[in-house]
This record gives sequence, C-alpha cells and structure tokens, in this order.
Amino acid sequence: MTEKLTASLNILMMLQSQMNHLKSAMIYISQIKMEAWRSSDKERLFELNTALTSIIAYTFISYNSFKDEFDKYFLSKDKSEMNSVIKIRKSAKKHFKPINNMFNNLKEARNVVLTHGFRNKENIPLTIEEVQGHFDILFNHDNLEPFTMISDNVNSIVKLISDEFTLEFNPQSNFSV
Repeated sequence: MTEKLTASLNILMMLQSQMNHLKSAMIYISQIKMEAWRSSDKERLFELNTALTSIIAYTFISYNSFKDEFDKYFLSKDKSEMNSVIKIRKSAKKHFKPINNMFNNLKEARNVVLTHGFRNKENIPLTIEEVQGHFDILFNHDNLEPFTMISDNVNSIVKLISDEFTLEFNPQSNFSV
C-alpha cells in the first residue's frame, strides 16, 4: 500500500475511533441526564445539556474531518490500489447519503456555527435567523439516533476499507480521545 494511502487510512481510522468515543459519551450523558430530569435537578440538567451539545458539536467537526479526508485524500494513482479505492468510494456513498439527508448542509452549518464564529464565507456576520437555521440543522432532533447514526455509518465505511485492504494499524487499541 502506498504511503499516502496508508496515511489517509490511518487518519480515517483515528477519526472513526474518536467518533466511537464521542458516541459512547453521548449515550452515557443521556442516561445521566434522564436521572437528573427525574430528580428535577435543573442545575445538573443544564450542565449535562451543555456537555451533550458540546459532544454533538465535536461529533459534527470530527465527521466533517472524516468526510474531507475521505473525499480529498483517500485516493490512489497506484494501479494496484486504484480499483479497490474506486470500489470503496462507490460503496461508501450509501453510508454518506443518510447523513447528508438527515443534516442538510452540514459542512456549511459546521463552518459558520461551530468553527468560524457565526460568519459566512465572505466573513459577513450571520443574522439571528441564519444562526437559528443552522442550529436547527445541527441540534433540533428528538433523540440521539441521528447523532449515533453518524458513527455507525463511519464504522461501516471503515469496515469497507478494512475488508478490501489488510490494515497494519488498529486505532481501537492504539488511539484514544
């Protein structure tokens, strides 16, 4: 396997591991949040909501990094790898599609709300309505399923890769968030 493709695979797998840790944290905090809600502990509930929102936001950032890595660097000009890469990229589309459908304009929402301080590409501040629209895309969901679905689909994409290539790197045992 070429050095560039190996580097891309390692990055994809580290981001996968990161998203799996974030998914576990989301589920754990949700369980604690239910206990705080039952006991009417409003201060604790606020703290847990803040933590959960932060974890979800970081999941979006990690997912966008994964998608960018896959789109820009999971490529090969080496003839021995090219067919495998093309096959994986075609198969991965079905795993990216539900995320794209659930979170319309996710990359733009991530860029202007989570990472670039409420400014658009032209560096113009967003209106309150624009900010609210992005927040709705990111956070207006009734349960955790849309968020956990992200890591589930990333796991499926990495499995496609590992089924096609023999990987020397296993971030599940070598990398932690």
